[in-house]
Amino acid sequence: MTEIDRIIDQLDRALKGPAWSGPSMLEVLEGVDSKIAARKPLENVHTIWEIVLHIIKWEEVAIERLKGRDIRPTPEEDWKKPEDLSEKTWQDVIERLKQVHNELSTEISNLHAEKLDEPQLPGFLSKYILLHGVIQHNLYHIGQVAIIKKA
Repeated sequence: MTEIDRIIDQLDRALKGPAWSGPSMLEVLEGVDSKIAARKPLENVHTIWEIVLHIIKWEEVAIERLKGRDIRPTPEEDWKKPEDLSEKTWQDVIERLKQVHNELSTEISNLHAEKLDEPQLPGFLSKYILLHGVIQHNLYHIGQVAIIKKA
């Protein structure tokens, strides 16, 4: 297995499982409908919906940076507030999560392992750090979603 394959495997495990750290994102999202996703159990805590949109945004950022584009989301883009809280829109968000995951996996598979230590863009950290950071970021937020789901 190549380093590229291992990175994709870890990204897959965070989304679909089995994840060493606990349940994967899709496992945690089982049984979460639009009402649960939009629920705000604590004043200063993001909703499950907002966290999923945030994960999507940072996977999109990673894709664009791997393509050589300097993408820096605004605070509003980083933590987007859903406008339509319908069940259909929530299901569309889950599908977008899967879609962007597949797009990122494809982009990673196009990399050459010897280029992983190169900066994503001039002045940025390496592609290796970016990709492992995305995985770590996703796992961190999966834990948050699991706790919010229980609240």
